[in-house]
Amino acid sequence: MWIGDFNRHHPLWDKARNAHLFTHENLDLTQPLLNMLGQHNMKMALPAFILTLRSHSTKNHTRVDNVFCSEELLNAIIKCKTDDAAHPVRTDHYPIITQLDIHTPKATWAARRNFRLADWPELVKTLKNDLANLPPPTEIENVQMFTDRLKVLNETIQKAIKKHVKLTKPSPYSKRWWSTELANEKKRMQQLGGRVKYHCLNTQHPVHEEYRRQQNRYSEMIRKAKVEHWVEWLEGLDESSIWQASKLVMSQATDAGKSRIPTLQTKDPVTK
Repeated sequence: MWIGDFNRHHPLWDKARNAHLFTHENLDLTQPLLNMLGQHNMKMALPAFILTLRSHSTKNHTRVDNVFCSEELLNAIIKCKTDDAAHPVRTDHYPIITQLDIHTPKATWAARRNFRLADWPELVKTLKNDLANLPPPTEIENVQMFTDRLKVLNETIQKAIKKHVKLTKPSPYSKRWWSTELANEKKRMQQLGGRVKYHCLNTQHPVHEEYRRQQNRYSEMIRKAKVEHWVEWLEGLDESSIWQASKLVMSQATDAGKSRIPTLQTKDPVTK
């Protein structure tokens, strides 16, 4: 989007009553702007013939300010016009109000199967029983027979998955390195935290030391999970995603100066 006082007069945006300003000299000065607009496919967001300046001396209204934007952004403009009521004192320009629709639709999260928590022994048992009930295998003679056999096999597998693998709806705040083991350790730490609060007056109670060790253990497990996930992600890079890794490494640190790249530590946090 290009916004500003271009100080250029042209029949494309100025009223015909200002034809005395459309001199050869002024039109020549406007031509570089028109060339740039055509080169970058910029459109005029502020409708034509809306006047943006009132001269103090002649009291004449002209159009010297303009708003240009790309064709894609033009569809997102709700309104673009001058606000005469908000005209500041001792100024000759009218303020231009531009309102954009920057609403971004939320991504839809579809329910999926949680294979990490599936009961695999029961799933394999059900699948074996269902496959045993299928007709005995025979020689495949044509493509249609192969397609039918494949369809039956897929339906049998999906039936077993549907029975033993529960649906889960992923959260947009979920962490890719999170695991069930970490969830159990967090639950254990929270339980100890409740006991520490109950024995807050007895500082010699062993639960305080147990809670401290559990905090350190939980913190160390999170650090290791992040590092392992980072290494696994790096090992899976290809020609298209290598640039994304380079951008992560070369970008500035976030989180109050902390690096976004996980680092390895050698000390045991329990013994610090």
